[in-house]
Amino acid sequence: MLKKKKYTLNSNCGTNCCIELCKKTKEACVNEGFCDSPTACLYPELVYPDGFDETLTYIDLSSESLATIPCSVFLQTKLTTLLLSDNEITSIPTEIGLLTTLESLSLDGNEIESISTEIVLLTTLETLYLDRNEIESIPTEMGLLTSLTALILSNNEIESIPSAIGLLTNLTSLLLYGNEIESIPTEIGLLTNLTSLLLYDNEIESIPDEFFQLTNLNLFYMSGNQLTSIPTGIGLLTSLQGLNLGDQQGISTVPAEFVKLTDLEFLFLRDNQFTSIPSELLLLINLTSLFLSDNEITSIPTDIRNLINLDTLFLDNNQIASFPTEIVELPLLRLDLSGNDNNDIVPDEITTLCEKSFISCSL
Repeated sequence: MLKKKKYTLNSNCGTNCCIELCKKTKEACVNEGFCDSPTACLYPELVYPDGFDETLTYIDLSSESLATIPCSVFLQTKLTTLLLSDNEITSIPTEIGLLTTLESLSLDGNEIESISTEIVLLTTLETLYLDRNEIESIPTEMGLLTSLTALILSNNEIESIPSAIGLLTNLTSLLLYGNEIESIPTEIGLLTNLTSLLLYDNEIESIPDEFFQLTNLNLFYMSGNQLTSIPTGIGLLTSLQGLNLGDQQGISTVPAEFVKLTDLEFLFLRDNQFTSIPSELLLLINLTSLFLSDNEITSIPTDIRNLINLDTLFLDNNQIASFPTEIVELPLLRLDLSGNDNNDIVPDEITTLCEKSFISCSL
């Protein structure tokens, strides 16, 4: 890996000039008049006494306070991994298209406002990290990056997902949380290899029927949106292991089809309007974590004992008047019953359980 030194690009030196500089020693750059200072070549550690080294496959220039991508990088014709995370880069230069062997590109944590269309020339790109920027839109041309398996665009200012997303059929992970997205395009149903889809903290009001063609989906996190109900199609996602539909606009029931989610282990439904624990949930015996905090639940059914693998149960900040002793039959490691109506009336069995050293408990 490169050992990085701090150098800056001479403002009078263009990209082509810099490329010539980086093929020579610093002294030759100045003597031959390419630029007026040896500092004109960014990162002169790429300049070797015996000539330019074109064998690099991995470059890490993360957290270097860079405002631009060093032009010397674009000479690396064998580069497969380029890490430029947590800098101050404001744009992706057109020269990015020269890196035709690139498989992984990280530009997360910068100040990028738009995605250069030249990025579509990176036909071997498999992972693209552009999260934590200021990107407002996803260009249609992104659909040409058909080798992508992971696309991370979370925590930007994106308002819509283009229909061209449906062309990225090799995607297994799509992260778009923390944006301003209002709808899911029907073409999302074409991404049948998706295993992880994170859309939480957006402004989505509904899920299209085509979405439920994603039968390989393991993780679907969509909390902090504006759903008013859970579609019956949810029962088709039988590979789901983690589901987060917390903090919506008034979800109060789950459809009967929910019982088909037999592989579900993690279920997050906090901050909705449930008045009871749906009976469908009590049939999901593979559940290990159930979060129903901040609802309007008034009671806990004795059938809670059916969740024989449940080690985490959060029912805090509801309106539960009494706690059934059947809770102690669960293999709990974390239990939160705080903020309910009668927390001063807790059965001795539950109090005794909470005194055990192996359990984290709030009553």
